[in-house]
Amino acid sequence: MVGSLRDREFVVRTYSAYALKQIGIEAKEAVPVWLALLKDDSEHLRSYAADALGEIGSEAKVAIPALMEALKDQDRFVRLSAAKGLGKMGTEANTAVPALIDLLKDKEPLVRSTASDALGKMGAEAKSAIPALTELQKDPETMVRLAASGAIDKISSSETKP
Repeated sequence: MVGSLRDREFVVRTYSAYALKQIGIEAKEAVPVWLALLKDDSEHLRSYAADALGEIGSEAKVAIPALMEALKDQDRFVRLSAAKGLGKMGTEANTAVPALIDLLKDKEPLVRSTASDALGKMGAEAKSAIPALTELQKDPETMVRLAASGAIDKISSSETKP
């Protein structure tokens, strides 16, 4: 099945990726496969790969640099999935905080909101994001303002924990 992820046909690659995620092969085996798909021509597969790496969580921490690069993808869903994936890795992905802060300026509201959520999941490790999140509380989009406020609360409350 892993070999079919390199098939020239998009449909074959897509169904293979879906099947791979569904059968849940060992995380250590899957990480290189998903990393390779982060560079696929298809934005759908890149997005799917970023999401799958986030689902694996901290066992996929070698993917953090690639997910940070995916935050710059031209496709909004790839950027969103990469931010979500980094958020699922929590404090393991603390090196991504500056890149996620940059993503708070994205033109897409859902991407800004997801970047805020990811920063909130990093807790005290993301305290440098508080000024940018505070500014984001003035965003014209309600969901973005709510996500920024929620992230500030999570970061602030994790700072006070012993």
